[in-house]
Amino acid sequence: MKKIGVMTFSKSLNYGAFLQAYALQMVLKNLGTEASLIDYENPVDKKRYNFFSFKTPRSTIASFIFLPIMMRRKRSFRRATKRLRYTPINTKYDIAITGSDQVWNPELLGGKLDKLFFLEGIDAEKKISYASSIGNEEMIEEKNDEYRQLINKLDAISVREISASKKLSKIIDKPIFITADPVFLIKKEEWSEAIENKKKNAKPYVFSYFVGGIKKYEAESLAKVCERLKMDCVSYSKNPIEKHICKYAFTDGPLDFLARLHDSKLVLTSSFHGIVLSIIFQKNFYYFLPRADKRSRVDSILKKLGLTDRIIETEDDIDKINLIDIDYTEPQKKLDEFRKESLDWLKKAIGD
Repeated sequence: MKKIGVMTFSKSLNYGAFLQAYALQMVLKNLGTEASLIDYENPVDKKRYNFFSFKTPRSTIASFIFLPIMMRRKRSFRRATKRLRYTPINTKYDIAITGSDQVWNPELLGGKLDKLFFLEGIDAEKKISYASSIGNEEMIEEKNDEYRQLINKLDAISVREISASKKLSKIIDKPIFITADPVFLIKKEEWSEAIENKKKNAKPYVFSYFVGGIKKYEAESLAKVCERLKMDCVSYSKNPIEKHICKYAFTDGPLDFLARLHDSKLVLTSSFHGIVLSIIFQKNFYYFLPRADKRSRVDSILKKLGLTDRIIETEDDIDKINLIDIDYTEPQKKLDEFRKESLDWLKKAIGD
């Protein structure tokens, strides 16, 4: 049995980060390997989830106000982390895998590339990138030489976005494939099994997940949509600006988050993984574009599945939000094909 170590953001207090780590470990286990997550937490990412910030008087006050909330959230995530298996960073592996998530995005890591996310210094006979993401492909041009040197050392390379593949192909001497986020590799039925004992909401509701806090126009749009559709809302935004219309669920753990999304009637989100899970559970969803330079991750998957009409780019698009179910017949066929292609690539990469 091959021993595989996965290097990724597995300890972040972020729903998508946890679920992609959980999914990749599960997939590798199902392929008959001894898979574990490499016990590493990038210092910059770790600092992002500190309870206190003393940069300004306002941030200091906010830290104390949010302290009980953040402590409850951390406890919820730590309980979920018990489902993950870790091995020390100095473990010897047959194969080491980096990805998925934005492990190659320096914007998340203080402007620097973390060499450990390129498996530098990891003791493994074979090193692979699975669905690694850069997030903003303009970073490739800024750090051209660093990307070339680090990625060329990998034995097999796959990324998550079409745009990243195109740009990296210009500087990398090896084939670069596009593979699905690990969350996509777990079918709807398997995800449903993980949450089958979770409590269900009696009434239909809107599932709201805006990463990094909700903007004023997003909060106003959410209120407008809920009022028009006469529906309640469950919110996973840190900022409780919309608390007067939504149940504040920011302290939920990843599996409770998953269960609420699964049972919702409509999903409004600015999260990539919010979209991925909506597609898996065949939900009616709309994606609020956070920034123009953040759209490559979303465009890549929505174009592939033929769901680009779900993007909300401006306030003028709010009126198109409705409860008409998406016809997932063709998107599901394309997803099944993409899942198979990605699994076939992974099997070949690890030498199955």
